[in-house]
Amino acid sequence: MKIALVNAFYHPDEPGGAERSVRTLARALGDRGHQVCVICLSEHPGVDRVDGIEVHRLPVDNAYLPSSRHSRGRTERLLWHVRDTRNPRAAARVGAALAGFGADLVHTNNLAGLSTSVWREAGRLGLPIVHTTRDFYLLCPRSSMVGRKGPCRVQCLSCRAFAWPRIAESRRVAAVVGISRFVLERHLGLGCFANATQHVIHNAYDAPRPPLRRAVPTLPTIGFIGRLVPEKGVEQLIAAVGRMRERGVAVQLLVAGEGATGYVDRLRKVAGDLPVEFIGRQVPHEFFGRVDLTVVPSIWEEPMGRVVVESYANGRPVVMTPVGGLPELATSDAAIVAAGCDDDALADAVSTMVGRLRNPRQDLLDAAVRSSARFGSAEMAARYEAVYLRTMAGAAAQHPAATVTLDVPEREGS
Repeated sequence: MKIALVNAFYHPDEPGGAERSVRTLARALGDRGHQVCVICLSEHPGVDRVDGIEVHRLPVDNAYLPSSRHSRGRTERLLWHVRDTRNPRAAARVGAALAGFGADLVHTNNLAGLSTSVWREAGRLGLPIVHTTRDFYLLCPRSSMVGRKGPCRVQCLSCRAFAWPRIAESRRVAAVVGISRFVLERHLGLGCFANATQHVIHNAYDAPRPPLRRAVPTLPTIGFIGRLVPEKGVEQLIAAVGRMRERGVAVQLLVAGEGATGYVDRLRKVAGDLPVEFIGRQVPHEFFGRVDLTVVPSIWEEPMGRVVVESYANGRPVVMTPVGGLPELATSDAAIVAAGCDDDALADAVSTMVGRLRNPRQDLLDAAVRSSARFGSAEMAARYEAVYLRTMAGAAAQHPAATVTLDVPEREGS
């Protein structure tokens, strides 16, 4: 099968977990014998290969790339989002790449900078469309449903105005995949994907090496890894470390990741004399080798929380907040869902997990690794393959005159 994956960015341009997840999927589909190409945006347009995968890098047909960290004025941002609502020029570039590759099916992911006009173009080419919801791009211009006052529990009026054309275009999608039940139901509840079959396939992660077993020290190390932005809850986690110190529970905190200089300075000020170390951007498996447990203190509704799966695969238990798709990942003693997102709730949950770490009868490394088993890339690729085949069969039934390839590559032992 010739599968075209469309995503705003692709390796080595990886501003977030979505890009790493798309890369994992591309490689796993290639391992199953499929021909895969990736279509994305880049400051350096052209065609190259990554891990044997053909990558078409397109110029952005808007004022700037969606990953730009430069400060933009309100008017400039507004105009960017207006153009991103419908961008036929960007879609035409994608269409040319699809036609050149000879795709059997197009699988779209994050579309910021490309727009949902890609779906219209794929329809014009007669290609069935699968879409994975990895954020809230279809529902919110910020893609996060986080406003100036914090996370939006309901869709605000301005977001509705931007969302309705995208929701209307989503009727062209034949199959929709949520990376969690939560994010799928949030989109369906607001009218997206009226004609699509519905599926939940969590993101995958394969640890590059066996987990490193650590003897729990007198001063356990808890870790955060991710973007340093307010909605990730790092301030609340730092405050929780202070609460724990007041209660006589000593831990040290490693904060891995990058953010705006002003905000990182603010976090350092909040930390004060607490045992908190900011270590910048880190390779995930190296980071997990330095911590005893991971904390995911998000206050926004994480669509899934890939870091939870990464932590499990590296043998580290996780404390997480009860938001978005995170609780769906808590399936063993290697996970605790805090009662809330505030510092007191986090302090309670982390203290409980530290107690489990010190219990010789509980092997949390093995429990974490067992929890990661259902998030392997081979299983994820097999489930996506099943969705692709079902979608293509549906397209063939609707258009019997069309030539649709439904062959699954033969593998040894099949």
